[in-house]
Amino acid sequence: MSAMPMPAATENMVLLKPTLHVEVIVKKQKQSTKPVDLQELRRDLHQWFINCHATVKVGQEIVLDDDPCLKLVERVDVADYTGPSNTLGYFDTDSVQLDLQAYIFRAESESEGRRSIRQDADADMPQARVLALPNVILKDESDSLVFDDGLPSRLLRYLMRMIGMMRQPGLTLATFNWNRLCLLHGPPGSGKSTLCRAVAQKLSIRLGQTFPRATLIELNTSSMLSKYFGESGKLISATFERVYAAAQDPGTLICVVMDEVETIAGSRERSTASGECNDGMRATN
Repeated sequence: MSAMPMPAATENMVLLKPTLHVEVIVKKQKQSTKPVDLQELRRDLHQWFINCHATVKVGQEIVLDDDPCLKLVERVDVADYTGPSNTLGYFDTDSVQLDLQAYIFRAESESEGRRSIRQDADADMPQARVLALPNVILKDESDSLVFDDGLPSRLLRYLMRMIGMMRQPGLTLATFNWNRLCLLHGPPGSGKSTLCRAVAQKLSIRLGQTFPRATLIELNTSSMLSKYFGESGKLISATFERVYAAAQDPGTLICVVMDEVETIAGSRERSTASGECNDGMRATN
């Protein structure tokens, strides 16, 4: 007997369980106080949210009451929703899966600023800005972008699903057709770099239970090119070797942002046809 085709709405429900994403900013504690147990706090906040809020809307800032579990909380936001479309925009908390993430902003002073990605400051090495995530200086990064098609949310969901699939036990990465790269293109000033930083910040929040630590590395591609023939390839190779070494910690999420990547990743065929001698392109191709 042939199987009946599944209706589109039902199929979506099976493939994508409706999930409400709630983000909780935890107050930064003084060094003399006991560190906050985020796992325990998440459990308490999850129960509080379910008990006190029957219906919520995406984008809503939750009013804090005098519940004991909120004494360490600075703000609670209903950040996003993943699942079948909802024209009303309101959701019953008992009919969706609640993904509640509690996090503490890292201060700018905890990051390493723009420096050589080598531990010993080598002037010949490409410079990079290294930020611990989630970082307070990127707090309003996502709010500064407005897209009609919901691009930031769709891009974030795509990356989260791919990262989640790659962490499945027993998965052979050699047969998995994803190189962990995401290429954004568009005219200058369209918000590509800002979007990358905003998505990296959101990934560090949404995947906080999977990756207790997260780092954003912004590479300066122009510093990867050398005036000496053959040196650009060495600089590019050395840069990614050190980024790869930093990514070996399974508990750390590394997000690498390369602005103006065409500087080192142009078409080899086109550069050869035009008579250019660019060893940086040979290294990246």
